[in-house]
Order: sequence, then C-alpha cells, then structure tokens
Amino acid sequence: MRIKINTIFSREFCDSYQYDVVRKIEKLLDEELSHRFQSDLIETFDITVICMSPAFCNFVKAKRPKYYADKTLKPSNSITPVVTLLKYFTAEFIMDFDAFYKAEEKECFSVLGYAILNFIEALKYPAALKKFEKEKLLQTVRDILIENSIISVHDSI
Repeated sequence: MRIKINTIFSREFCDSYQYDVVRKIEKLLDEELSHRFQSDLIETFDITVICMSPAFCNFVKAKRPKYYADKTLKPSNSITPVVTLLKYFTAEFIMDFDAFYKAEEKECFSVLGYAILNFIEALKYPAALKKFEKEKLLQTVRDILIENSIISVHDSI
C-alpha cells in the first residue's frame, strides 16, 4: 500500500519546518508501508492534514472519507484528459493548531505521528471497506513510528 499526505495549512506555516516534518513522515510511511502492509482493497491511502489557526478554522471543514474502487474522472482544468483512480481511499482530518504550530521541530514529529495514529484509529471507513484490515494498518503504522523514534512505545494513543 502507498500513502500520500497532503496539507491544508493556514498562512502562519509559510516557509516553516512543519512542511518538512510532514514530507519526512510521508516518505517514511510510504516506503515502509509499501513493504510491510498489503491490501486487496486499498492501493493508495491519501490523507489530508488540515491545520488552521483559530482565525481561519471556521472556513475549512474535513470532508467525509471517500473510496474509489475503480473510477475514471475527466477534470475540466487539467492537462491530463482522464484520471483513473483504482483502489484509492482519501480522507481528511483536522489537527490541533496550537500543538503543531508551537512545537519545536523534533516535537513536531511526535505531534504529527500521534495525530495520524489517532486519526487512523477513529476513522469511519466507507461500507465498501468493511473487510479492510484497519487494526493491522494501525498496528503497522504504530510499529513504524516507534521503530523510528517518532513516538514512544510507552505512550498510548
């Protein structure tokens, strides 16, 4: 399985290390999950992290998760005439602004790691993914984050 992490951040994050933290965790999880976790239902797990300052938080809401077993899209403003989504799952979550924005770079890794774990644990999957191994994915992500010292083995989510 592949993982992608997108961001919707407020303007306070311009040119900040938080973007680098997101990219590093995305790269780590993508590389490790591609070897450790295989699913017949999901090939790409697309997460969008929303982190907005209190002044802007009312303007952005997390959308419901969507699953595309096999969908062909024809975007009107794209240079690609057709986009095919195959076994593609997308979901968004809102992250605590103060905890992430005020954290030092090293602490940002654990703040984001715990946020991703909590998100995966609480996520309501669409009915088409009823047989998806949610607990196995959660445990695999937890193991990856612990092995790379992003979260502590002694903390619970």
